[in-house]
Amino acid sequence: MERIRALDVVLDAIREEKERAMQEQQLDRASKAQADLDRLGKERESLVEALKKKKEAKRLAVTVEDVARTVSRLSRVSLSDILRSEREQLVSMEERLAASVLGQAEAVRAVSETVKRSRLGLSDPVRPRASFLFVGPSGTGKTELAKALAKELFGREEALVKLDMSEFAEGYSVSKLLGSPAGYVGYREGNRLADTIRKHPHSVLLFDEFEKAHHDVQHLLLQALEDGKMSDANGRHIPFRHAYIVLTSNVGAEYLTRAALGFGHASDGFESLVKEQLKERFRPELLNRIDRVVVFRPLEHGSMREIVRRELDETLKRLAEAQEVALSAGDDVLDWLLARASGRRRRARRPTSRGT
Repeated sequence: MERIRALDVVLDAIREEKERAMQEQQLDRASKAQADLDRLGKERESLVEALKKKKEAKRLAVTVEDVARTVSRLSRVSLSDILRSEREQLVSMEERLAASVLGQAEAVRAVSETVKRSRLGLSDPVRPRASFLFVGPSGTGKTELAKALAKELFGREEALVKLDMSEFAEGYSVSKLLGSPAGYVGYREGNRLADTIRKHPHSVLLFDEFEKAHHDVQHLLLQALEDGKMSDANGRHIPFRHAYIVLTSNVGAEYLTRAALGFGHASDGFESLVKEQLKERFRPELLNRIDRVVVFRPLEHGSMREIVRRELDETLKRLAEAQEVALSAGDDVLDWLLARASGRRRRARRPTSRGT
């Protein structure tokens, strides 16, 4: 490029020299100037052609990583997750989820199998990618698994959209999700579900404590689970085909807690009781549209101990960064925290986290 600019300056000067020679009737001088113009002009044309070919070659040489970087920037999915092959991701999915959610191996396996089935194209392409009903006592990892699933599928926990269904216990709560028709109160206010899913169609939707939602709100989800879409208050479609839907519930949790404490003979029998309670609490149309009911059991002592260890390590790390204080904790501290945080009868991660 610099050589072309320099030639342009020289060529302009030679043209002026030729014009002066012609005016002064110095034909030999004019002829020499013309020869220089021809020679340097050909050199310039060659350089321009070479530069054009170089630009075209550079433009055509787009690698897989170039595309992946662009997709990563636009979708906010990590580059490593995009570059990782589909097969690699599916094969090791259960292992990665289990590393994030301790003590729920069966639940993690059930979720992994359902997601794999969806990703392999074996599920209905019209409906959401997968739908789950997570059932179990509070604090056993239901929300944690939803977070881990969002990070696994979309590379970030922010892909999890959580809706607390206790806020939608009244019939008029439908307008909070889908908005109000034109001319009605709240028409210009945003609608949480519709706005969110339009902006982020590739996400994990978590409807927390779904049993607390009004039956009209619960009925709304039937259309999304069956058709992969629903309509807002103004008739515009809300797409759910690319979303993973997770409902959580504490229905029947007392049976699982009793089983963990030794009351009863077989945990499978208690799980059957839980599922019977689900049939009493939720409409069969809803349960039939759920891909997988996933039961979360109370955490065992070993899992709770590892959770306390992780929480303690993270707390000490934050303390070191914020206060520049270096602390360490032995097993006696770990045992004391475990006993204080979880108690002797409650087997959940939430009191464990609070205690730490």
